[in-house]
Amino acid sequence: MNTLKRLLTAAAVILTGLSAAAANRFITFESGSAGVQLAGSGSVAAIAIDSANEWEGVKWAAENLALDFERVTGVKPSVGTEGRIIVGTLGKSTAVESYLSAEEKAQLSGKREMYYIKVTGDNVIVAGSDKRGTTYGIYA
Repeated sequence: MNTLKRLLTAAAVILTGLSAAAANRFITFESGSAGVQLAGSGSVAAIAIDSANEWEGVKWAAENLALDFERVTGVKPSVGTEGRIIVGTLGKSTAVESYLSAEEKAQLSGKREMYYIKVTGDNVIVAGSDKRGTTYGIYA
């Protein structure tokens, strides 16, 4: 029984590794590769959020994202109205909504705790269906 348990655990680890290796990469730490470079050469992409309209918890999560970047890179990105990492909640953030198609908005609209992350040009968009969805997307 112990051998079977070890064999199943090993198989799960191998399959998990294969699926992670096969996943499409859209964020990279290497200059010139296909993807979006958010940090490098002493700079970090700023985080944009509609502070006037956004939920307090979402603003807090955006600040935590900035702190996470600082812990990893040594540079804290600014959190304000302009940036390449754009976060917001459907119905609260016109900036985020301007980057979403009608189909993407429909996928989020009326849903609970859902988020959508997409890359558009050099921008990373994190959109949530509600405050929890946006927060989950920021921490994803």
